[in-house]
Amino acid sequence: MDKKKLEKKLLKFLAAKATEMQGQDQESMDYSTNIEELADCTFLLQNGLSDDAIISVANSTTSGRLYNLVKDLAKPEKEAGK
Repeated sequence: MDKKKLEKKLLKFLAAKATEMQGQDQESMDYSTNIEELADCTFLLQNGLSDDAIISVANSTTSGRLYNLVKDLAKPEKEAGK
């Protein structure tokens, strides 16, 4: 996946998370997890989807869905089949 497609998917992910969080108890584990996912997405976008940001998020995120979005771009070019 190229970075333009990733950007669009991250923006959709952010919107879905924001909708999901409406009405959630702020003390719940789900709310806390959602905040971490939003922070990871924001970090990626603020850093222009740089290779370093992608690798950092891929190695630290607890979100399986977010990891799946960035994992291919986090690999060295040889591993990614480029």
